[in-house]
Amino acid sequence: MRLLRLRRAAWDVLALLTYDGETCELLDFLLGKREGQQAVRRGLYSFLKETVPHYGPQEDNVELCFRMHPYEDGVFEFRKQPRRGPKVRVLFFMDEKRIICVNGFLKTDMTPPQKLKEAAEARRRYFADKRRGRVTITTLVEDQP
Repeated sequence: MRLLRLRRAAWDVLALLTYDGETCELLDFLLGKREGQQAVRRGLYSFLKETVPHYGPQEDNVELCFRMHPYEDGVFEFRKQPRRGPKVRVLFFMDEKRIICVNGFLKTDMTPPQKLKEAAEARRRYFADKRRGRVTITTLVEDQP
């Protein structure tokens, strides 16, 4: 499994890369030019890079972090709640002081079951690859948008 390091301090914040290691779907979602809540998506990106590495997931603050249990054990979501329109979410899981962000989406009603399945599968794959010594981490190049 290939991961992209967004920032490391007290916590190591990572994002999942595609199999070829060339694309990060999470960054495409948060920083891309697609329609819908662009400012809020960028705000969540800043939160992942500036706050989470220092303070962790802040599990006790349901405004920012929510455990997806009982749906998928070990999967959480970071939340950005605008006053109007769809809400921005990033699904992630943890391993000690690592936060591995899997995917992001705009939430209108329910969390899409496919996104939860992807996050749960990424979590299983991560721990299997970690046991085999097959997790590689690339550092984010700061000149990206």
